[in-house]
Amino acid sequence: MKLTLHEIAKAVGAKNDVTAYEDVAINQIEFDSRKITAGDLFLPLKGVRDGHEFIQTAFENGALATFTEKDLPSDQAHILVDDALEAFQALAAYYLEKTGVDVIAVTGSNGKTTTKDMIHDILATTYRTYKTQGNYNNEIGLPYTALHMPDDTEKIVLEMGQDHMGDIHLLSTLAKPKTAVVTLIGEAHLEFFGSRDKIAQGKMQMQDGMPDGSLLLVPSDPIVDPFLPSNLEVVRFGEGSDLTVSDLTEYKDHLTFSTNFLDGQVTLPVTGKYNATNAMVAAYVAKHWGVTEENIFSALANLQLTKNRTEWKKQPMAQIFFQTSTMPIRQQ
Repeated sequence: MKLTLHEIAKAVGAKNDVTAYEDVAINQIEFDSRKITAGDLFLPLKGVRDGHEFIQTAFENGALATFTEKDLPSDQAHILVDDALEAFQALAAYYLEKTGVDVIAVTGSNGKTTTKDMIHDILATTYRTYKTQGNYNNEIGLPYTALHMPDDTEKIVLEMGQDHMGDIHLLSTLAKPKTAVVTLIGEAHLEFFGSRDKIAQGKMQMQDGMPDGSLLLVPSDPIVDPFLPSNLEVVRFGEGSDLTVSDLTEYKDHLTFSTNFLDGQVTLPVTGKYNATNAMVAAYVAKHWGVTEENIFSALANLQLTKNRTEWKKQPMAQIFFQTSTMPIRQQ
C-alpha cells in the first residue's frame, strides 16, 4: 500500500491536525491488533469488543499510527474521525481511484466465489491480477481487499456479498467497477428481503457505482428485467440469450462444453452445468478485457478454485461423495 500518514488523513477528512506527526509511509492497515507489524496503521472497529480497547496493543506491536473516534494523547500518532469504518471505506475508494486499477465485481446468490476465481485465473494469464481472499466480501472485507492488493496490481476481482438491501449499493459505489457480473438470483437471505424480487433489486444495485458504458452481465432470468440499466452495456447469459452453453458433456471429475463466442471447446476440471455457465461468463469477461482465447482455454483447464467449491471427497471404505458448497439443495 503506497500511502503516507498525511495523505491518508487528508483522504478521510481527519478532524485533527496530523502535520504534527512525521509524514511516514504506511505499510499496511489492520483491524486485528494481533496482525499489526512494524510500520502499520491500526483500525479500531466496533464489534463484540470495541477495537479502541486494543490501540495500546497495536502500538506495542509496532503500529506507527491509529485511526480513532476518541481523543488520544498527542504523543500517540492518530487520525481522528467520526466513524472508523466509514473512514476505512473512504480510504479504499480513494486508493482504488488513485491506483487506476481496473475493478471487476461479482455478486449473486450462488456462484460468485467460483466465478470470481475463474475470472481471476483467466485475467492472471495476461495481467497482474488480485482477488478477494476467502469470504472478505462485505463492507469490511472489500475495502480490506482493496487496500491489501499488491502495489503492481492491474486488475482486481472483487466479490460482493449481500445480507440486506443496500449492501451492494455501498460496495459498488465504493469500488466503481468497470465490469460486473450478477451470477444468479436465488433465495439466500430471503428472510431479510421477503421475496426474490427484492433480492434481485438488491443485487442489481451493482449498477449504482458503475461508470456509464461499463459492461454488466446478468442472467436471462426475467426477474431482473425491471432493474436493467439504460446507461450500461448489458449482456444476458442463459438459454436463448446473448451468451449460451452448448455441447455440454459431464464426466466424474470434469466437463467439456462450447459457447457461442469462443472458437473451440472448453475443458473444466470441475463438474456441474452451473459451473459451465460460470466459466462461460468468466471467459466473456476476460475476452472483453483482451485475453486471448488460447489463454482462456488454458486457464480454465488448469483452474484452481477456492477450497470447498464443487469437489469430490473421498471417505473411508472407498466411499465418494460430491460437495457443491453450501447452496440450498433446491437451487443445486
